[in-house]
Amino acid sequence: MKQRIGRTRTKPNQWHPGKTERRLQELARRRATRQLLRVSSERFSQAQQEYLDWESFSFWVRAIVEAEGDVPSWINRVLQERCPHFLEFERQCRRARPKQTSPLPLLLLEWIHDHIFARAKQECWLDALIFFSVREPYSQSTWAYWEHCEDKWKRKRPVQYPSLEEWRSAAQKWKETG
Repeated sequence: MKQRIGRTRTKPNQWHPGKTERRLQELARRRATRQLLRVSSERFSQAQQEYLDWESFSFWVRAIVEAEGDVPSWINRVLQERCPHFLEFERQCRRARPKQTSPLPLLLLEWIHDHIFARAKQECWLDALIFFSVREPYSQSTWAYWEHCEDKWKRKRPVQYPSLEEWRSAAQKWKETG
């Protein structure tokens, strides 16, 4: 009998981790827990809230870029304002590795990790920040809402996209019904 790697489906839209994934999750949990000891709880809590805000920003950008199939000029302006030098970073990545460069939304997340959370990365607790943040209910509802928007906007692009604050508000209230 072959061992299944990854998740196994039990109900529509419901996945359960396989044996290998459970083992990797446990290793990641241990690493994150060790890293968590490197930072005060107050500092971690503040960084976690900031991380959740940046994560929701990246999902908002990603939903729009994927719906448009390109980066609208107004999103470029938002990126320039919120993430100085990101667009130059993205251009440099594309010039240096034209066939290997990740899509803009993934480069944005990389840039956020490297610039906004540079100190956590330098102090070796960025993995803990990411590990525990993505398990927060707000992060999970943001992810689910991004998936909803991706699906809905692929079928029919909105006439006008929600502002970041409107999108965050809707994501915070989003409950996956599946």
